[in-house]
Amino acid sequence: MNDSERISQLEKEIKDIKNKIRKDKKENPDYKKKEPTEYNKFIKKFCEEAKEKDKSDYDHKKTFSKAAAEWGALKKKDDKK
Repeated sequence: MNDSERISQLEKEIKDIKNKIRKDKKENPDYKKKEPTEYNKFIKKFCEEAKEKDKSDYDHKKTFSKAAAEWGALKKKDDKK
């Protein structure tokens, strides 16, 4: 077996394992999705507000960067208290 065949076989095995894990989570009645963190909630709200405000000029990448910077500033301010 040459290297490219071996790599292809390993990639297929990894894909199969990932699919099995996803399937197991979906079929497990005890599996619970995690609650969003304060960071997740902040980013979501920030991006939604920016999208509504900017309408056609909305750029997710720039907005996300601004949101992350804003979060960092808020956390830094909270840490000083």
